[in-house]
Amino acid sequence: METGEKMGLKKTIYLEQHRFLIAMGLLDILEDLEKNKHNMSTLEYYKEKLAMKNFFMPGGMGVIFKVLIQQKGVEDAKKKLKL
Repeated sequence: METGEKMGLKKTIYLEQHRFLIAMGLLDILEDLEKNKHNMSTLEYYKEKLAMKNFFMPGGMGVIFKVLIQQKGVEDAKKKLKL
């Protein structure tokens, strides 16, 4: 973050990964998975669901990892991402 600021970048967004992924449509992807589970094997369905679930579980990757967006000379990313 500090290095970017020294280079003239402005911190626009800094938040938990799961919040960013929700804003980017992860819940819609989960919904599509539910709707289309009959088109895949049971193993494939649960494998996909478990992989996405890791982003929401307390202490999981989505809470531990953060997303940083810095910008310079572009439209405000917060408005575009609806965060």
